[in-house]
Amino acid sequence: MSEEFDDLPDVSLPAHSPRDAAPAASSGAADVSVVIARAYVSADPRLKARMLECLTRPLGVLSLLGVGAGAFAQVLMLRVGSGSLSALDIGARFTSEQIVELVRFVEQVSPQALHQCLALLPFLR
Repeated sequence: MSEEFDDLPDVSLPAHSPRDAAPAASSGAADVSVVIARAYVSADPRLKARMLECLTRPLGVLSLLGVGAGAFAQVLMLRVGSGSLSALDIGARFTSEQIVELVRFVEQVSPQALHQCLALLPFLR
């Protein structure tokens, strides 16, 4: 029994090298995420809470559970209004790596939220 696609010529794809991906990895998005993460780590608790609220506002439940290996699921408790944790308490729990991942995700979902977060930073005013 012959296959429908037996007569088609073989098409080989060009080889992909790690060098080809280097410009994408060093794009402006990575720089912005690192800047925001550094600002977050050194910010006072109130600014951390405002930045976190700004960055997580456009995200849904699944996004909050998926970004940062579920680290931002705690934000759901604030949205529901459980009252057991405050934004100030939650804001102090995230690492710079988790914030970098969050910022990179938010840039894809809602660039406006990223711009709003940048506007909160005092050294960029």
